[in-house]
Amino acid sequence: FLDKDSVGATEQIMTAACLAEGRTVIINSSIDPDVMELASFLKALGANIRVSRKVIEIEGVRELRGTEYPIAFDRIEAGTFAVFGAITRGDIVIQDVVPSHMMSFLLKMKDAGVGIELTGDEQKSDLRIFMDGRPAPTDIFTSPFPGFPTDLMPAFLTLMSVAEGTSVITDTIFVDRFKFIDELKRLGVNVKRNSEQVCMVTGVTKLAGTDIKSPDLRGGTALIAAALASEGESRIHKTEHIYRGYENLTGKLTGLSAKAEIIEED
Repeated sequence: FLDKDSVGATEQIMTAACLAEGRTVIINSSIDPDVMELASFLKALGANIRVSRKVIEIEGVRELRGTEYPIAFDRIEAGTFAVFGAITRGDIVIQDVVPSHMMSFLLKMKDAGVGIELTGDEQKSDLRIFMDGRPAPTDIFTSPFPGFPTDLMPAFLTLMSVAEGTSVITDTIFVDRFKFIDELKRLGVNVKRNSEQVCMVTGVTKLAGTDIKSPDLRGGTALIAAALASEGESRIHKTEHIYRGYENLTGKLTGLSAKAEIIEED
């Protein structure tokens, strides 16, 4: 039994149990799409896994086999680029998203005044994001799926940094999630940390580029969002944190007409 329906804990136990002797039952497991995708992948390798609501049963097998498996849609990457499009007041299309995996995020984006159009069905759609003004202030509270994902909180906080008003951002899932806000302040973001889990961010009319450091993966993408919306040039150091979570990030940014390049540091 998991006291918290943790994604990481569920994935680690499920993976280890595939080759363990006997039967393992995870009660109060995460139902995050990434967990379900991992279960599907492990089953393709020959694992014996049954999923029923928030209970996962694994019967250990002697060995797993090789296979070919398509990489699934990444809702966090899609959400990150949605923020990039909105904060720059752009008009972009993100292809092949699964709307049901992003509903809590998309509803908050809509509350913020972001234009959203979906073309397709619940299993596969193209997502158009468009914006022509400042967003409306919007409070968020992260929670396990299907709630607002903690991994998209930093980028959404940055979007709120240019909103017309004050937003309250609460994250009760990830310890030290707000490490990135000190770097955001260097760009001109007006954000105050009320506690370990709560921040208040008041929108400003403009941000200014400068040198900043990425503290972690998701905080780093928040800094990119802020840099894209800033006047002038920004240099983001320690980007190795970011590139472990996003494939061809610079290429995708330049494909959307952003001026972005990787500079090797000594």
